[in-house]
Amino acid sequence: MKKYLFKKIHYIILFFIIDCTGGFIAGLIRIFVKPSLPFPIQRILVMRMDHIGDVVLTTGLFKALREKFPDAFICVCVVAWAKDIVEYNPYVNGVVVFNAPWFSKTRNR
Repeated sequence: MKKYLFKKIHYIILFFIIDCTGGFIAGLIRIFVKPSLPFPIQRILVMRMDHIGDVVLTTGLFKALREKFPDAFICVCVVAWAKDIVEYNPYVNGVVVFNAPWFSKTRNR
């Protein structure tokens, strides 16, 4: 049984039943309803404008995006110091460099 924050047993049982019912219904929906988009995805913009380590961890996403949307134009928006990480990625079509002022190392006063 899941751990709940409630102390009274009747609340725990009630929410356990609600969780089980919701999980069962969600499982049925996943089995019988195939998700489809009303239009094909043509362009994808991935924004990763913080630290270099976060950009490196995001690089695994590009292959999955390319496999899911083979005809889409995939563009990545990064800061200047992370441009070299994604610039020559074979799954990326374009790179946009945007140096956001809120990530600046020096403050303009």
